[in-house]
Amino acid sequence: MHAAAKLGKDPTKLAELPGDNATVSDFFKNNAAAFGVPDSLDKYELTLPENLPDGVPIDQDMMDAFRKNAFESNLPPEIAQGTVNFYAQHFSDWLGKKQAEVHKAEKKLEGALKEKLGGNWEQKRDEGVRAFQVMAAQMGLDADATRNIAMKLNEGMGDVHLVQFTIGLADYISEDTLAAPRGNGAPAGDLARAQQRKAAIMGRDGEMLQAQRSGNQAKIAELQKELAGHNAVIGRHQKT
Repeated sequence: MHAAAKLGKDPTKLAELPGDNATVSDFFKNNAAAFGVPDSLDKYELTLPENLPDGVPIDQDMMDAFRKNAFESNLPPEIAQGTVNFYAQHFSDWLGKKQAEVHKAEKKLEGALKEKLGGNWEQKRDEGVRAFQVMAAQMGLDADATRNIAMKLNEGMGDVHLVQFTIGLADYISEDTLAAPRGNGAPAGDLARAQQRKAAIMGRDGEMLQAQRSGNQAKIAELQKELAGHNAVIGRHQKT
């Protein structure tokens, strides 16, 4: 009681100041209980902010290495978590600026390409996408992946340099090949669409089964006709 009155607080609440040649790490270690420093690495928990923008890459190896370093340095978790929060926010801001710069540069290139092609912009872009699909099919590339890339190119979400390349590629491919590709056949997008629609029609609880359950003969006939068309595309262009 005398000590508490003299010091103005409970002596057990006092922190042990570092002595000669002691480090801040030693200070935190000697006062681990006061600062909440865990006694084992598996108790040292750090988390990323929940409001990180979509697309921010997460380097889990770096997170693990920082957690290990913070534990070995006897860093209070609150300080370590604050460092993680700061870096995550800084990196998110930096990434956002870089993405904005890339988008701005892409729009500038796209504008220059549209100006160069004039009124034929959409036609030339479509020819380029078609040429990409043809070559993808000839090379046996994955149909779904090819279709997704083609959709992005059509929607203006592709890299401008790639769009320009596909337009140039189309100039080297004959109109006949673009209209009806030889050899391994159809543009991958056509094949993928036929396969996906067939799956939607004939899959478990698909459109055909639902029509049969409801007894909708008109719908059944419509689906059968559509299915025949998709089977024709698949049979004509799918590799054996």
